[in-house]
Amino acid sequence: LRLGEWEGEGTGSLDPEGLVLGAGCNAVLENLCLCLTEPGDGVLMPAPYYAAFEFDLVARAGCAIIPVEPLASASASASAGDDVVDLDVLGAGSTIPIPAEAYYPTRSSLDAAYERAERETGSPPRALLLSHPNNPLGVCYPSRVVRECVDWCREREVHLISDEIYAGSVFRDDDDKDSGDDDDDDDGSGGFVSALKLAAGGHDVGGEGEGGVGLGIGPYVHLVYALSKDFALSGLRVGACYSENDEIRLPMQKLNDLCQISSQTQTLAERMLSSSSSSSSSS
Repeated sequence: LRLGEWEGEGTGSLDPEGLVLGAGCNAVLENLCLCLTEPGDGVLMPAPYYAAFEFDLVARAGCAIIPVEPLASASASASAGDDVVDLDVLGAGSTIPIPAEAYYPTRSSLDAAYERAERETGSPPRALLLSHPNNPLGVCYPSRVVRECVDWCREREVHLISDEIYAGSVFRDDDDKDSGDDDDDDDGSGGFVSALKLAAGGHDVGGEGEGGVGLGIGPYVHLVYALSKDFALSGLRVGACYSENDEIRLPMQKLNDLCQISSQTQTLAERMLSSSSSSSSSS
């Protein structure tokens, strides 16, 4: 519950029944994919992506990773200021800057990856996995990009998995007062806004969930998180998945029975995530 409260700060009230814990982010991500996909199903992933995803999604879940290729990479030129650089005439060792937004997923690039998945797997892709903040690019997707991904997934009935393991590790200049929800912040240097918050503010789904509990994000948006990055606790193995999809909650809980968090680690994490006053009174 403490982890749910911490994750929900600035997002809204999470439904405790939708929070499933496991021994690390890779464990809960693999189990989530086991619940959402069948072996051979395509999972879309913006390129470049974290190499270990291939182990998390392929080794046992048997997913087929379909890269969402940056549309800019298909062109034979790249912009450098006001000039156009011909890539064919660049010498060995030459470099040109590529803006972060060139790697953002768009409806066009998602549609292209969707069609590729159909060709290569014989069926529509089941999920889109976002690393947000992104590894390896080290940028936060602007809110408009995440909203577009949420809307696209709902329209296509593709599950959106937002891996937000770096959510608390966003560093910004002191004089940058951007709230992180500025759609004009295209360089990825702005603040982090969770996909849960953006999904809850959508036009089709929003407010509280069924019975007044949860965010009302619908069945196609899921979040995974762990303490290993933000809290430098990789050895303790504390991961979490949040979903308001009733069909996968029980299967996720049963799968995570095989990769539970130790009681000692749960106690440590609960105290660490408590407010400073609660921590002082319990010590």
